[in-house]
Amino acid sequence: MAMQIKQGMLIKDPWLKVNQPADKYRDYPWFSIVPLNGLHDKSQWPLPQTWIGAWFGVGTELQQITELILSLPLLNIHVDSFADGRAFSLAKQLSTALGYKGELRVSGNFLLDQMAQFKECGVTSFSLRDDSDFDHAMYILEHSPKREF
Repeated sequence: MAMQIKQGMLIKDPWLKVNQPADKYRDYPWFSIVPLNGLHDKSQWPLPQTWIGAWFGVGTELQQITELILSLPLLNIHVDSFADGRAFSLAKQLSTALGYKGELRVSGNFLLDQMAQFKECGVTSFSLRDDSDFDHAMYILEHSPKREF
């Protein structure tokens, strides 16, 4: 099971990332993070299970994040390259411009040293790779100064 940092704690991640959309939303198990494009069939809403999240890449357009998507308990920005700064912009837009109040997560290929900046952009949890230095990640989040804008 993967590990995540959430609310200042390192915990086992109960969420399962699903890579291929199912035909029917009811086919997803609880605590599934599904591709954003697998949740656009409005005829299947409301979801039969409430613990479904969506994942998407940094190139996702804000128009794809509908009110229905914003009602999900978890949105996961998947980062392919730590050098792609769009992840920070997308997180900031989701948390401020769109007012997302659920768990905003980052996963994928990001640097642990970027976590403090992600946190400032509204990210509330981090899915960490198995080979991550968990102690270093916790240290970064606990000891990074908060910048005033």
